[in-house]
Amino acid sequence: MVDLSKRRFWRATPANKINVMRPPWSAGEDDFTRDCTRCGECIKHCPTKVLNVGEGQFPQLDFNENECDFCEVCVTVCPTNAIDKRHPKTAHFYPKILDTCLTQNDIYCRSCGENCEPQAIQFTYIDNAIAKPQIDLDLCIQCGACVSPCPSTSIQFEANLITKILSNQEVPDV
Repeated sequence: MVDLSKRRFWRATPANKINVMRPPWSAGEDDFTRDCTRCGECIKHCPTKVLNVGEGQFPQLDFNENECDFCEVCVTVCPTNAIDKRHPKTAHFYPKILDTCLTQNDIYCRSCGENCEPQAIQFTYIDNAIAKPQIDLDLCIQCGACVSPCPSTSIQFEANLITKILSNQEVPDV
């Protein structure tokens, strides 16, 4: 009889699990890393190529080259229930605009907003003549369309506050 607890011990699990974005409809991180066989089928069949091999050989999302169109191919090809329509479509990761945004240096740019189909990124005039992007997280569908067109790579996805609390990660003072 195989002792599965010992086998799971030797499986590589990402050290900083909370900062890893998994494919759409993925199970929670612990369930995902337990159930995913790391077969690579979701990566191989992803039409937009936003899935790549991450730490521990597990699939992860990377919006640096493209966006996710939620085509469901990863759900179809996953041989386990690690990616399954029973799970939420997206995890609790949201885009954040960094201080390196060109508009922070009074340089006109609207690349992120022009590529945001649900129009979750709006531009607001704050203190000067250059409008600054503001993200409405209620409208954001977490597709990553805003990331790759940014000329200053100033948009990154990060776990929201609730996800950090649930994972016992250090939370900044609010």
